[in-house]
Amino acid sequence: MAHRFPDKDVLFMPSDELFNNPHKGITTFNRYNGDRLNENWSVETGWMMERIPPQEGLYDGNVKNFPDTSIAYFRIPWATLEPEEGEYNFGFVENILKTANERGQTVMLRFVAHNRRPEPDLEMPEWFCKKINFPPRELGDKRSPRHPLYYEMYGNLIREMGKRFDGDLRLDSVDLALVGAWGEGGHIEELPPEEWYPVADAYTETFKKTPMAK
Repeated sequence: MAHRFPDKDVLFMPSDELFNNPHKGITTFNRYNGDRLNENWSVETGWMMERIPPQEGLYDGNVKNFPDTSIAYFRIPWATLEPEEGEYNFGFVENILKTANERGQTVMLRFVAHNRRPEPDLEMPEWFCKKINFPPRELGDKRSPRHPLYYEMYGNLIREMGKRFDGDLRLDSVDLALVGAWGEGGHIEELPPEEWYPVADAYTETFKKTPMAK
């Protein structure tokens, strides 16, 4: 709290109530407080958990054995955020921030370039795959393309998100994603650092107020 409101005094009082403590314990994942939990996950049905589901019918307000959390964690695919080159879906992020705020949460976001599955909405945007002539991905392939436009244009996405949402108090933090499936660093040891530096620079140069997590 202090790092978000450095000019305010904060007084903590003893309490026996459950303390909903950010950055300790659990978050909701692609869900909000009160939503039904994610479906069971497997390699074949991972998409059920990876995709951000339609909200209709998810909320029941009484999820058993899962307490409310202070942070809603969302991983949003590049294909969702930039469906056409240079056209950014800011409204998608805005709706996440708005809904989380209504449920008493702030949001941690990860902007994911691609998954390890070949489905179009989990892969890099179709327009980008065509631009670099990227072939359909095999199931389980975590590698990012060895193409300079990948780091440049993925970095552009992050910059645009930073320009729009940096400092928004509904945004708790941005989860740093660089290379590989979900941005988790798969095969990064095969890459000279200067190849992926433009992505790292995009975060540090545009998210000046919102903390970054990794």
